[in-house]
Amino acid sequence: MKAQVLAHIFSAAGGSKDGSRLQAPEGEPMTAYITLGQEALIIDRVVEIDLADEVATIVTAKKERYFVPIDDVRALRVGTSGHGAGYA
Repeated sequence: MKAQVLAHIFSAAGGSKDGSRLQAPEGEPMTAYITLGQEALIIDRVVEIDLADEVATIVTAKKERYFVPIDDVRALRVGTSGHGAGYA
């Protein structure tokens, strides 16, 4: 996915953009789907994505940071679909 597309998705979902930083809508964390060959890495509770050159730094509500190539981001889901184990 290109950086422009990510920025458009964030703004369409009610998020905000501050320079290269995209912030999820308040109270609406996102889920990012990252391609890993034939598998997918699913990153829940995304609150921010910082776009720098060709790398996206994905930050979760727990302040975990994932560094992935921007082109490997395949989809974003807005909102929650329930709470799994470990989520309060």
